[in-house]
Parts: sequence; C-alpha cells; structure tokens
Amino acid sequence: MTEKEYRNLINEIEIKEDQRQVLNNILSLLADKINGYQNDYLNIFNFRKYGSIQTNTVISPLKNINIAIESNVDLELNDQLKTNILFNNVENEIAYSGLNVSSFERDYEQKTISIKIDEIEFKIKITNEDFIADKYLEELNNRHTYFKNVLKIIKHYVNEQKLNIPSYLVMILLAYGAENYLAGRKYEDYFVAFDKALDDFIAKKKIELLKPYNFEFVLNINEYKGFVIVDPFSGDNVASKVNDVNVQDYRKLKKSLTKLFEVIQIDTRGNAIVTLDVTPILNPSTNKYAWSYQLVGRGLSSSGGEYENNQFEFKTAVLKGLFRGLKTTIEQIKNKNITIICPVGKVLECVAGKAEEAENNSRRKTITKLIEENKLLIKWETKR
Repeated sequence: MTEKEYRNLINEIEIKEDQRQVLNNILSLLADKINGYQNDYLNIFNFRKYGSIQTNTVISPLKNINIAIESNVDLELNDQLKTNILFNNVENEIAYSGLNVSSFERDYEQKTISIKIDEIEFKIKITNEDFIADKYLEELNNRHTYFKNVLKIIKHYVNEQKLNIPSYLVMILLAYGAENYLAGRKYEDYFVAFDKALDDFIAKKKIELLKPYNFEFVLNINEYKGFVIVDPFSGDNVASKVNDVNVQDYRKLKKSLTKLFEVIQIDTRGNAIVTLDVTPILNPSTNKYAWSYQLVGRGLSSSGGEYENNQFEFKTAVLKGLFRGLKTTIEQIKNKNITIICPVGKVLECVAGKAEEAENNSRRKTITKLIEENKLLIKWETKR
C-alpha cells in the first residue's frame, strides 16, 4: 500500500462528522446530568472522557466510549450499599435525561456501568485514577509520527476479524515494536515492527517497555509465566488470560495485516516492483484485438487470439492477457509486488445478471484465486 492508500484507509475507518456530532451531543447531555450531582449521600464532582475518545483513536463502529466520574464515595472499601447508591443515582439521572437509552449493565468488580444510547456503547467507570496511559499514548505519538494512525488501523482489523484482543494490549505491543524494531518512518515500517512484536509475544518472549515517566512498580514474578505483556504502570501481566488456545487470535491478526507490510519485506530482499501492461493490441487491418501482456523493462511479452472490437470481447482479451502475464511473472520473475496497467477499471469484479459474462466471470475467479494463492501484492493503474 502507498502512503496515500493508508491515509484513505484511515479516513474510511475514522468516525464521520455526523457521528462525531451525535457523540458530542450525548456526552454533553451526560455531563450536564451527572457532573455536579449531589444529594444527602452522594457528591459527583468530576466527569471526564478517557481512552480512545480522549486520545482521538476512536474508530467506527462506535463502542466502548469511556467516561470516568469521580465522587465522594470510597469504593475501595468494597461497600456494596455505597456502590449501589452511586450506581442507582447515576442510572436514574441517565434514564430520565431524555436520551434514547436501551440498556444498563453493572460490573461491580470493575466498578463500571455499561449503557447503550442510540446504539452507541458507553462505559462509565467510577474511579479517581489519573489515566496516565492516555498521556503515555500522546507521548508515543509525539515520538513516532504515525503511531496513532497505525493503532487505528490495527484496531480496525481486530474489529473486522472479531478477535478478542484488547486495545490496550495492541497499544503496548505496538509501542514495544516501535522501541525495538522500528527502522524507518513509513507506515510499512510500523507494521513490520508490530509484526515482529507479535512474533516475540507468540513465542512467549516477555513484552516489556521502557518505564515511562520514571514510574516505579514492583514486578510480580509469580505472574510472569506463559504469555507476558507487562503493564508499564502497574507491573501486572495484562496478558495473563492469553493461553495456547486463544493466542490463535494474535496469529489471525498477524495474518490479516500481512498484506499491509509485505511490500517492504519484498523490497528489503532486493526485488523491485514489476510493471505488467495487459492492454490488448488492435490490428488496424482487421479491426480486431489480440490479448497481450508486456512486463515493462523485462524483455518479456506475448500476444495472440482475435477478439471483436466491442466492449465484451475487449474485456475478454484483457482477462486472457492478465492471466498469462501473471503466470509469467510468478514462474519466471518470482516477484509478488506487481503494478498492473489495465485499460478496464475493476476488471476482476464479477458481472451479475448477464449470461454472456459467465465465461469472463469464471476467468475473473481464476485470476483472483491465482493472486490470493501466490500472495501477490497488486497495485492497479487504469490506462485510458
């Protein structure tokens, strides 16, 4: 992928302006109802965002929007009555706020209330903590320009593949990769570094960052077994629930990201980009086309057949030239990084509802399978 393609992907997965407006309106109403609330038992004196919404790494679809509220209730005492009073009052204020609330769910262990408003998932945490990890993420992004953007892309693939990998672990793995393996400033460099971090983690190498902000903690040696990701602020093993079975999710993430960084791995091995031109050749004397392919600058080309000068047979000629050109590239040049110059846009998209397209659809499927089985990295350029 090019830098422009990465930016386009980020634009696609980020929340849109209308979504952001809806979210901001909900947050504003929640703040008005909750912040400053007090009665004989309770005083809520702070309402703030944290996590992805605070660090501007939230992506579509909107979920797990994190809010923290501070109060005079000391939840460290594990007083069930006090906790219930706090939860009840917060839920009542939200329920009668006029917002479209569809569900409430309490987690007494985590001191959180999960609510769904207009199909957006919010998690309200009762806490007085500082959320230093948000500050650390900002520091990482200042140090590594594309850190937040790459984090968004990885989170997108985690969501797309429905993988059980917490965003916090993704951030630590990416930070570890940046600290130990980042060799350049391009997007591909970040994904190569993250891939190596995944390799280390899957191989049960301890993932540990340099201590940020000189934050001191005592390592809990008993937790350092199996798969280990050390929380840079607590010293806990935040990957303690990963085992030899569910580590498959991390392997799946590694596989789904392969195409994003494979370009730089190919270039590192010294293989330049191959340019394949599959424009059919017109014979002026017969007004018919021949399929054709040319590997530009490689001295390899071929052509053949006769196809009528109409849109359907022209595409047939393109597809035949494309198949033969790719086969030659695979067998003789052995390069996976290919730029295809093609006179037809979206030539591999099957056309439904037209009987005459059946054979060409079969060709499209065969070519697509060839590309996927050989893990070819294709960049298309439409030749007008």
